[in-house]
Amino acid sequence: MNDAFSQLHPAASFVFFAAVITLTMLYMHPVLLIISLAAAAGYVCILKGARHFGKTLIYLVPFLIFMSVLNALFNHAGVTPLFYISNGNAVTKEALTFGFYASVMFSAVILWFECFNVVMTSDKLLCLFGRLSPSVSLLLSMALRFVPKFGRKIRSIDAARAQIGQGSAQGGFIRRVKNSMKVLSVTLTWALESSLTAANSMKSRGYGAARRTSFSLYRFTARDAVTMVLCAFAVGVTAACVISGGIYARYFPSVIISGFGGIPALGMAAFEIRDLSFTYPNENKPALDNITLSIPEGRITLICGASGSGKSTLLRRLKTCLADHGKAEGEVLFFGKALDAVGQAEQARRIGFVFQHPDDQIVTDKVFHELAFGPESLGWDQARMRLAVAEMASYFGLTELFEKNVAELSGGQKQLINLASAAVLRPDVLILDEPTSQLDPIAAADFLGTLRKMSEDLGLTVILTEHRLE
Repeated sequence: MNDAFSQLHPAASFVFFAAVITLTMLYMHPVLLIISLAAAAGYVCILKGARHFGKTLIYLVPFLIFMSVLNALFNHAGVTPLFYISNGNAVTKEALTFGFYASVMFSAVILWFECFNVVMTSDKLLCLFGRLSPSVSLLLSMALRFVPKFGRKIRSIDAARAQIGQGSAQGGFIRRVKNSMKVLSVTLTWALESSLTAANSMKSRGYGAARRTSFSLYRFTARDAVTMVLCAFAVGVTAACVISGGIYARYFPSVIISGFGGIPALGMAAFEIRDLSFTYPNENKPALDNITLSIPEGRITLICGASGSGKSTLLRRLKTCLADHGKAEGEVLFFGKALDAVGQAEQARRIGFVFQHPDDQIVTDKVFHELAFGPESLGWDQARMRLAVAEMASYFGLTELFEKNVAELSGGQKQLINLASAAVLRPDVLILDEPTSQLDPIAAADFLGTLRKMSEDLGLTVILTEHRLE
């Protein structure tokens, strides 16, 4: 080992490995994991050569693929089903993503431990822990000497006994067991006799006469101190970013990944609105004037303003089939893609919309018909529709209302049905245009509580307009 890092004091090396392995295991952020894996791979190449690392990849790459697939097959959590397997369970994007990055984490940890075993030799570990407990250090040192010596001796005795036909590999099964026990008995006798000689040697050189200290060839230098300070600083900065939310990674129920300082790293905004202006026909004053807005994924975003300020107009621009006619300028991106380029069926599934008046937006006569309206419109098969409708009815507590006529429901119950009807398609984004304006205060509070719970449980991005902040 000729690299400079291997020449550091054992304490500095140990702190580094402890820090990097701990951070890799604790923080499942893709950027941190990829950096850790790349650094570990590079250091393995330095320590053991590129050829050895190439051999390591032979089992590391299949391991990455196997872990990703295995997690997706057995973990069906997540709100984004990619396809359904024969037993009716969904393979979700979230499960695949989590499985992949979990395997990246395990691979990085394996490589770092491989580096640890090369850099942190037995003499470095003894130096590191010898000062804390000289007796334990001595015991480890004696064990490191005795175990290989014991192995050599047992092989030597076995080879000698094999010359007279009594080796551990000779004869039938019972005979081999008896020969092996005899070899072990002879070796243990030798070990006991040797230990007496070793004990006398220790005693003659003062063992037990005074408090034991520990000898080391290593000296702690300024370079070692700087290394430990940098490690502590890196750990502190990473921990502070995680605690403050600057570094954030969540894989269930939806994948949300943000980078340092809240800047998106691998994720993106649900909606990116750039210089959006809109003017209704025969109007001179624009309803929307140069609006630029980024709506983060997985959060509840409240858009507030007085009546007539353009809140509903803005929300309708986020779903093309609802957009008002008029002169529009600017750009709206949906998860990085121009909204105009997203097909109607995809928008219907991924963007849910709940309107202001509970009664006006209901289409069918029965609650279960209303829940099934969206899946029917998108051509879902019977099994998929039954599962989705049943899940939403259970989630929203609608089992007792399931077969009721919607005309029998209160305003709060109707708005809850509207919410469930939008959620049954498992959208990525749920847009609500003043959904509590027609509800009494108690029903409004219950509705908003349900909305908050949905966002947390299902990972929904919620965009909500209100003019009553109370």
